[in-house]
Amino acid sequence: MAADIVADDQSLGTQTNLQSDAPPKDPNEAPPCETGDGGSKAASKSERGGSLICDTVCHWLRLPQLWQSNLFQKCDPSSLAVVRIFFGILMLLDIPHERGFSMADQKWGNPELCHFPLIHSMSPLPYEWMCIIYSIMWIGALGITLGYHFHRSCLSFILTYWYVVLLDKSSWNNHTYLYGLIGLLLCFTRANACWSVDRMRGAMAEDEVPVWNYSILRFQTFILYFMAGLKKVDADWLSGYSMRNLSDHWVFSPFRLYFSGKLVDLWIVHVSGFLIDAFSGFGLQFRKTRAVTLTFLFAFHFMNSRMFQIGVFPYVGIATMFVFCDYDWPRALLLKIRRLPAPKSEPQHPRTSLPEPVSNAKKWTVTILIIVYAAIQLFLPFSHFITKGYNGWTNGLYGYSWDMMVHSWDNSMSVIKMVDKSNGKEYFLSADDWVMNKKWMKHPDMVIQFARCARRNLQRKIKNLTDVSIMVDLWFSLNGRFHQRMFDPRVDLLTAKWSPFERVPWLMPLLTQLSNWRSKLQRIRDEMHVRANNSEVIFIADFPGLALENFVSEDLANVTLVLLEGRIEIMIEDMESRVLHPGDEMALITGDFHRIRTISETPSCYMYSYYNTTLSKADLPTSLTPLGQVRQEMEIRLADISRSIQLAANAVATIIFKFIAFGRIFE
Repeated sequence: MAADIVADDQSLGTQTNLQSDAPPKDPNEAPPCETGDGGSKAASKSERGGSLICDTVCHWLRLPQLWQSNLFQKCDPSSLAVVRIFFGILMLLDIPHERGFSMADQKWGNPELCHFPLIHSMSPLPYEWMCIIYSIMWIGALGITLGYHFHRSCLSFILTYWYVVLLDKSSWNNHTYLYGLIGLLLCFTRANACWSVDRMRGAMAEDEVPVWNYSILRFQTFILYFMAGLKKVDADWLSGYSMRNLSDHWVFSPFRLYFSGKLVDLWIVHVSGFLIDAFSGFGLQFRKTRAVTLTFLFAFHFMNSRMFQIGVFPYVGIATMFVFCDYDWPRALLLKIRRLPAPKSEPQHPRTSLPEPVSNAKKWTVTILIIVYAAIQLFLPFSHFITKGYNGWTNGLYGYSWDMMVHSWDNSMSVIKMVDKSNGKEYFLSADDWVMNKKWMKHPDMVIQFARCARRNLQRKIKNLTDVSIMVDLWFSLNGRFHQRMFDPRVDLLTAKWSPFERVPWLMPLLTQLSNWRSKLQRIRDEMHVRANNSEVIFIADFPGLALENFVSEDLANVTLVLLEGRIEIMIEDMESRVLHPGDEMALITGDFHRIRTISETPSCYMYSYYNTTLSKADLPTSLTPLGQVRQEMEIRLADISRSIQLAANAVATIIFKFIAFGRIFE
């Protein structure tokens, strides 16, 4: 049977069959590339094969057009409105606490405090104006929640949010980055088309939104989980070394009824955590697996909210995962709650009603922007081969990498030394001086920024201090390894070479060849704790030719040094030096300094064992009940909001007073 089919190039996926007795065509079916011979009932195998190949090629060529067409179909906005409302509420809680509004006077009002901007030349505004910045951010979040002048509110929120974030890398987390992205994406959507003040005052022309409003948020949520899963394809994580002893927390008490603590740490925390991150994004995509995935994710986020001090991130995760559900699920839920007849179920495809015409230029603009955004989000987590200067023992800045919880750090010693080159006088600084947290110590770029800040502060306090050197000796253990130096303590940071795009030459390598010691180190720890609850042990590894100077506090007792590998020389004042070989041990005197130099050609490994008399006398703090923790968190949040309002009011009053005083000068 012969049939002539004409494809309308101006419509998406529509075809017109010109023969009346021909069956109707599927509107999504790709048009054939050529028609068969009308007089021939049977085609040769080669002709059928060629036609099949041609149809397949045409189908694949039309997929981008069909995808673009689907992006601009109209759908119910109520699910998007729920995401908007909950995200806005959570940001109202986040800004006073994690963004630092409630402590703006301490963070931005102290001229000696060190800041760590991404762009080193950036500097914060005066304290009063930083309070105004926070106020604009908070009002923007309120506008997002209410859907009032929605796009202006989004713009107010994201501009001030990213400004504050870029001013201080030491406050970055993965969720810090995520909040900024969600705010940015919402700014381009019509999330105020439902349950908003804009809708009530008639500012919205339509009560539906295009599908791409959901698609872009779904993509970002998928990236959140999938990238976190990819980053957990790591030997440390899958072997259970990243997050140790979490099984002691009460949220794992049901699992401890059947498994030991070590099995809970390995299989529930690490292996299950990897599986949830890696496959949740896929499970949310399909109706048959969505309910199970939502259940696991809810439990996952709830447990995280109880175990870690990560602000509102778990609740943002819960709010955004529902963007994968039916577009109208909130309306359907409200109807059920009101005991009205349930709405007719709608397919998971966009509504078939024709949308208002959208110009091809706008379609292609939106499509290209979505593709560019997706490409950037897929590339950034693996872009550390470009920004080598930000790489330490881990890759890049902690934010856009999505390596959540993969790296566990333990800082044992921190020595910051300033030398006046004019007279050789040394000054020792505390790692807590002029900073609000210690995140700077793990990143080369922030170490450089701290050194420059310390020089400025010291020059203000010490007269004629012009030519100085600043060195740091920072010791860390990464994922249960030996404690070791992170940076070369002989390098003057004020003259050290650093570039965002070049490897840091004064970064000491992580001694991964000693990673297989970790199981043995854990056995030694367990044996020490069996002997006495307050017995402690710390494991040290050092490089050939370098020396550790250490002081044994008088609060410690039974301090013993045991050499595990390599050779070391111990030097104590008024005593002869002694060389230790593997297996040798030496008792150390409290209240005195000692110096340990590695004299072997390979790194030395040794351990300090001691008894902490302070802990044995101290009363352990009483842990709060789960409900007590929630009550305490709510009290802190309310106190932060109250203090933020006070700071904003004081800032406005100060600015007004300064303007009045400035005006009187010219009277």
